[in-house]
Amino acid sequence: MNESAVLQFCKINFQKIKDYIKNRKILYDIEAIFLLFVPILITLDEHVKFVGTILTGIPFFVGILSVLCYQRNKRIWIKYAIITLLFVINVRFFLESSFDGQFEFIKQLIIFLTCFDMVQDKDFLKTIKNYFEKYNKFITISLVGIIILNIFANNYSTTWKMNAFQGIYVDPHQAAYRCCTLIVYTMFLVKAQKNNKILNIILLFACEWLLMRTGARTPTLLGIALGMIEIYFMKDEMLKFYNEHKKVSIIAVIVFVIAMILYLPRTAFMQKIFISSEGTFDNGRSILREADWKYFIESPIQNKLFGHDNEAIRQVNFEVMWARIWCHSDIMQILLQFGIFMLIIYFETWIRALIFHLKGEKKFDKFIIIMLNLVYLFVAFYNGFFFYPRFIISIPIIFALYKVYNQEEKIEVKQIEGDTNL
Repeated sequence: MNESAVLQFCKINFQKIKDYIKNRKILYDIEAIFLLFVPILITLDEHVKFVGTILTGIPFFVGILSVLCYQRNKRIWIKYAIITLLFVINVRFFLESSFDGQFEFIKQLIIFLTCFDMVQDKDFLKTIKNYFEKYNKFITISLVGIIILNIFANNYSTTWKMNAFQGIYVDPHQAAYRCCTLIVYTMFLVKAQKNNKILNIILLFACEWLLMRTGARTPTLLGIALGMIEIYFMKDEMLKFYNEHKKVSIIAVIVFVIAMILYLPRTAFMQKIFISSEGTFDNGRSILREADWKYFIESPIQNKLFGHDNEAIRQVNFEVMWARIWCHSDIMQILLQFGIFMLIIYFETWIRALIFHLKGEKKFDKFIIIMLNLVYLFVAFYNGFFFYPRFIISIPIIFALYKVYNQEEKIEVKQIEGDTNL
């Protein structure tokens, strides 16, 4: 076989592989399989060296390739071309320190953007549903094992001048966001009606209990919001149980309310509120935002548009907080590090995903979706959202619960109504 024949053979086979990946949307399968292992991966993250690379590497590369390969939309290509151009300008003209620090944030931002872009393809959401239903027992066993490990770890940090639970994770904040991720997986089990209902309720309340013990207020509010949505998913079963066992239901609710009133003041979540109320309630975040905003306003126009070096931002924060930290706010970090144009792209992505999420939903579901996104926005502004990709990568599961399961429920209702009319 001569050289030209070999080249032709390679070209044909490469084209076949390319077509297979494109037509079968095989990258969605990779992402869905990856999501199956996320609860385990976020547990091993700080204990096994290469796991962190997997947790950011797969959603970063698969996310970019999926968006560009499967969303046949010129707007998407233009958007990511602009993002690339903005980052190149930022690095070429405004980077004064190491490239690694600047890239670390754009990597996390890209994971956020691609997650919110991919969820607008129902094929991706259906792929998640199919894999999760097929391996629901694996998910359940993973959750049970992780919760048990956290309970027996009984590991605390002296962060915030109190004993804040961190379990098998590196600190209370990371533990809180990881508990929020686990709650998303329990939401799937409830919505898909997998496992015994009592087991699913136990899993949810165990995650919420661990979360309340961390003392991290902002992610705890996020976890509570997710838990309330999960309880809403159980409304039909709860109503049925109430109608069949009214006295037991009323007694159970009263006992639960009393237990919560007695237990809540003892949680790290409430203790953190009491401790913070004696000093700065927001742990100095308002001071940080004021300093960052002043730095932005006083910056030259080119920096306003294209950003600064991340080390310069850390220096500004060091001068007011005595720690070389990031801005602890998506809005301020993106505005300062990548500029106005990148912040516009950030909100454009979020708003498009929200509009897609709302389409075709019932009025009350629309209300829930809007409220959840307001919680997201609060977390993004007050504590940081895209900075925590271990939680961000689980958000497509929430979209799958609404856009796939809700759609199937509507089809079933129409079929029943059609049979009744006959």
